[in-house]
Amino acid sequence: MVTYAIEIYRDEKGKYPDPEGYWLQLKNAGVTYLRQTNGPPVDQWGHPLAYRHPGKRGDFDLYSVGPDGIDHDGGLDDVSLADVNDGFHWKATWPAGRFVLRLGVGLAIGACLLALIWPWRFVVPVAGMILCAGTMVGCRLLMHPGVVSSRNQPLQLYIFFAALVFGVLLCGLAVCIWKRHFSKNRPSPLGAASQSGDLRVSDRKMPISS
Repeated sequence: MVTYAIEIYRDEKGKYPDPEGYWLQLKNAGVTYLRQTNGPPVDQWGHPLAYRHPGKRGDFDLYSVGPDGIDHDGGLDDVSLADVNDGFHWKATWPAGRFVLRLGVGLAIGACLLALIWPWRFVVPVAGMILCAGTMVGCRLLMHPGVVSSRNQPLQLYIFFAALVFGVLLCGLAVCIWKRHFSKNRPSPLGAASQSGDLRVSDRKMPISS
């Protein structure tokens, strides 16, 4: 809404408001959204919005300073609100998330080499769990702790499905390990038969020699 008010001001006045007391200029110009306000616009944490003109990322920069209340020049937890530069903060938080996603894919592919020494029924769950773990951590790093919660919803969905698949693969791997352990400890039918045959022979009474 504040972005819209700034654009209206520019259309009416032919220029953007000055950074010093910009909200008073908008209010005095009769912008509907700011008529009832008694102070500068604030974000959901109660911090005044940062407005800059000329902007570094557009004609003007308008952003929230985020939960910590510190202006990081649009980085870290600062959140852009202007349509002209909406989302510039993602560029500062994406590298770590992208790295973890790529690392997860690389490790999952590398885990497939374990098929040389392990059966595929063990390798596939391990590789899938590594991929899911990388997806969960990477998407978590891509999420921004700002006011634009709708931008985090796709990432939250990816995290949910990755966690679900991770749980299924973990259960499948546990079943495979249990079956392998059980099959090793279970006596074979041939061995049981031979043991019973030996018992029958040993139970026979040996003839007493005179």
